Formats: sequence, C-alpha cells, structure tokens
Amino acid sequence: MQFSSQEILLSREGDYALWLPGVPHYWSAEEDSVIVTVRWPSVSGDSSAIKN
Repeated sequence: MQFSSQEILLSREGDYALWLPGVPHYWSAEEDSVIVTVRWPSVSGDSSAIKN
C-alpha cells in the first residue's frame, strides 16, 4: 500500500492497515491475493476503479 508519507507491505496472512477517510492511497498485489476492504461509515457513491 502506498500513502503519500509511507509505503506499507502486507506480507503475511492476517496483516492489515487502517487509515482515516480522505487519505490518498493506492495498492497493488504482487501475487494472487484475497483483499477485503471495510469502509465505516460508508459514503454513498464512493467507489474505486479496479486496475488490471
């Protein structure tokens, strides 16, 4: 995961990251992975495009 001030590598099963709403970021998977995103509270119309 890349944030403006740091990069975070989630490398083991169960690793996770938390950040506040409105923090710009992006991520990429280096191998087949299962990614779960939870937004709370959710915002109507808020979504992210999937990059291939």
